[in-house]
Amino acid sequence: NNNNLIYTHELDLNTALKRMELVSTFFFAQPGPKMIWQFGELGYDVNIDFNGRTGEKPIRWNYFADIYRRKLYLNYSEMMALRSQYATFSTSDYAINVAGAAKSIQLNHSDFNALVLGNFNVKTMDVNATFQNTVWWYEYFSGDSVNISNASTTFTFDAGEYRLYTTKKLTRPQNPFLGIEKLIDTPDFVVYPNPFQASFILETKNAFTGQLALADIQGKTCFVKKVENQQTVTIDELSMYPAGLYFLSLQDANGIRNFKIIKY
Repeated sequence: NNNNLIYTHELDLNTALKRMELVSTFFFAQPGPKMIWQFGELGYDVNIDFNGRTGEKPIRWNYFADIYRRKLYLNYSEMMALRSQYATFSTSDYAINVAGAAKSIQLNHSDFNALVLGNFNVKTMDVNATFQNTVWWYEYFSGDSVNISNASTTFTFDAGEYRLYTTKKLTRPQNPFLGIEKLIDTPDFVVYPNPFQASFILETKNAFTGQLALADIQGKTCFVKKVENQQTVTIDELSMYPAGLYFLSLQDANGIRNFKIIKY
C-alpha cells in the first residue's frame, strides 16, 4: 500500500544519505581541487533536468531539519576543515586503492600520516588495511586509538562503515551526530513532551548507561550529560536556549539513537 511505499522510500533515502557520508569521507580525503553540486552536502535529490538542465533549481532549506541530511552536512564540514587545517590532506605522496568493495586511501606527510578505510559493499565484510607505520593510530570520528604492530591488519566493517585513522591524535569532532557508530532508529526510546517548553523526559524500555548530547539546528553542541543505569532521565538545562528545533543524541554500547525535539 502507499504507506509501505513511503516507509520503504524513507529507509532507502536514509541508507543512501549514510552512504554519502562514506563517499564524502573518501572524496575530501583525496588531495586536489573539489567541486560539489548545490546542496550536495545535504543530499540534494532534485533531478538535474528539473526546469531544464541548466534551469534554476528549488532551494531545500527544510533539509536542515532532517537528521540524516544534517549528519551528512556535518561530515562535509569536518572533512573540509581537515583539508584546510592540515597539509596531510594536500600531500603529493598518496596511494588510492579502490579496486574492490573495500577501499582505502593512504596519505603520507611529515606532519602525520593518514589512512581512510571504507566498506562500499551492501553487507558486512572484512576490510584489509595496510598501515604505513607500526605505531599508535587514532580514529578521527570516534576518538578511539589502536596500537598497530602488524602493518597488514584486518577489520570487520558493517555495510557503509568508514574510518579515518591518523598517526597524530586530532581533536575529535564535538558534534554528537558524527562518527562511525551505528545510527539506530528504535521505538524503545521515547521523548516527551515534544514540543516542550522548559524541560522534557527521555524514557527507555530498559535502563541504560551512556551519554546524552543536545545540538541545535546549526550543529552546535548545547550540552553533554552522562547517564548511569537509568531508565528515565529528565532534561531541564534548556531555559537559556531559544525556541526552535534541536537534536538529542543518546549513545551507549549499542550505538547512537537520535531524536528531533522542538522547544517553543
